[in-house]
Amino acid sequence: MEIKVIVLPNLPNAGHCQFHEEIVGFINRDDVVRLKIQALVTPYRFAFTNLSDLFKITVKSPVTEKIEFKDGERDLRFIALRDAVKLGLKHFSEEVREAARIIMILFNSYGRIDKKPYNYQTALVSSLVADLKSDTYKNCIALLRAKDQLDELERLNNEFVALMNERMDEYAARNPAKVLTLRKTVDEIYLNIRKAVNGLVAIEGEASYADFIRRVNLTVDKYKRTMATTGSKKKKVVINAEVSDETNG
Repeated sequence: MEIKVIVLPNLPNAGHCQFHEEIVGFINRDDVVRLKIQALVTPYRFAFTNLSDLFKITVKSPVTEKIEFKDGERDLRFIALRDAVKLGLKHFSEEVREAARIIMILFNSYGRIDKKPYNYQTALVSSLVADLKSDTYKNCIALLRAKDQLDELERLNNEFVALMNERMDEYAARNPAKVLTLRKTVDEIYLNIRKAVNGLVAIEGEASYADFIRRVNLTVDKYKRTMATTGSKKKKVVINAEVSDETNG
């Protein structure tokens, strides 16, 4: 068992930030992994914060208003889904009440996603949707008749990502060298983290790292699918006049 490969330069700016946001979150929640690779965790967080902050200072753009509106739509859908689950706790059917109880435990573990900063919220919504569509929770969602709500939350989150990427690309076009440097720094540390965790599995066995690797690999698979659907399976990556042919492996 090991962390899969993903070609990070092929990710668009918004997807790139979101990917690393999710990985940072997984590390923060896994005490074993965090302590074992502490020497890499601190610089990884620092490098990602520098990259994320770079896009936060983007000047007002025509896309900003659309982003704010889409975020509001996403917040309302998240709240509506959570409220639908809460309502299930009062259902006359014991089976439905149990399904609602199970899902509310998951919701509580995520907290108030709608109150988080843009990038963090996007990563959390992606993770929540993946969890709710997994074998563990999909039957509960079906019992609560909440699949349409969940699908709509996923759609709004994807549309939000597309808008964020549009705005980030506007900024990246004005500051290509700085964006390239920060992206490379974050990616290099992530690759070292991947090697370190895979190495620990080879030495100690997978028991202590299986859950972390499973979450990372689900995220890797998700972003590979995103690249495939946007035509990024094999493309020329052009940033600051640097061109490289890279295949998503």
